[in-house]
Amino acid sequence: MNINWRIIIPIVLLLIYALELANKLMKMNMEKAIMVAVSLLLYISACCANVFAGGDRNPGWAYLLGGWIEIFLVKWSSKLFYMAWLANITYGFSINMYLSGKNTSLLYVLIIVSILLAMLPLFFNNPTFVDPERGIESTLGVFHLSTGYYLWIGSFLTLLLGEIVLFVLKNKIG
Repeated sequence: MNINWRIIIPIVLLLIYALELANKLMKMNMEKAIMVAVSLLLYISACCANVFAGGDRNPGWAYLLGGWIEIFLVKWSSKLFYMAWLANITYGFSINMYLSGKNTSLLYVLIIVSILLAMLPLFFNNPTFVDPERGIESTLGVFHLSTGYYLWIGSFLTLLLGEIVLFVLKNKIG
């Protein structure tokens, strides 16, 4: 029996991270844990759903894994379009800060930066990308964003709005 370690090792690492995440969620108060869980579920759903409607029907996880490379490969006119991928990094930092209990103004800044970066594709009509098969730049053409994109932004908004609501309720009650 041949074991494919290139598949097993990342799965094991993801399971370890999921267990650590579950442990941190158990230590949080219920409202914050629910908010983070909903945000993460939206993010995971975005990874499973299609980002673009029409011809390019790749799921979000494909763009999560490979989207960063376009930042370095395309011309300056399209770099801003692909800078939206950086929202994944700022979201990851904000989730990590939230789970570690560091509720500072930096947390709000990171979430807002995630939202602003994620909104960049809304301002483009015809960005270019590097075709991996031919190694040349092609145009994406007129594109329509689909469910995965909106779930992705929804995960960021859930974290921000949930934190604002919890902050207001905490100050109203206390």
